[in-house]
Amino acid sequence: MTELSKILEAILFVSGEPLQIAALASALEVTEQEVTEAADALASDYDYQVRGICLKRFGNHIQLATRADYAPQIEKLLQIAFGVDRGDLPLGVKVVLNARFKAVREEDHGSPPVLLLEQVR
Repeated sequence: MTELSKILEAILFVSGEPLQIAALASALEVTEQEVTEAADALASDYDYQVRGICLKRFGNHIQLATRADYAPQIEKLLQIAFGVDRGDLPLGVKVVLNARFKAVREEDHGSPPVLLLEQVR
């Protein structure tokens, strides 16, 4: 894996949102082609190793996501750890059953971190 692929992975991991290839190229001071090649290498690596995450493309945007194969385990975690059931979710919130979810860690002055579901816009 190239250094650019590693940097791209780190950026996509912390963003949690789809990012434009052009914006990534500008921020990293490389060409869009180089970002695309690094993203392709990253996606191939995830697929070859059958990792728990994958790289998704949405037009000219890319994003890290959980692999759909593990949706049942994600659903079970949400049900057990957070008491969340698909039927109980507020309107506008998606869980990665055949879509995606975003878990956000929120720190509260000395309390343990809490995982929250972020409402999808």
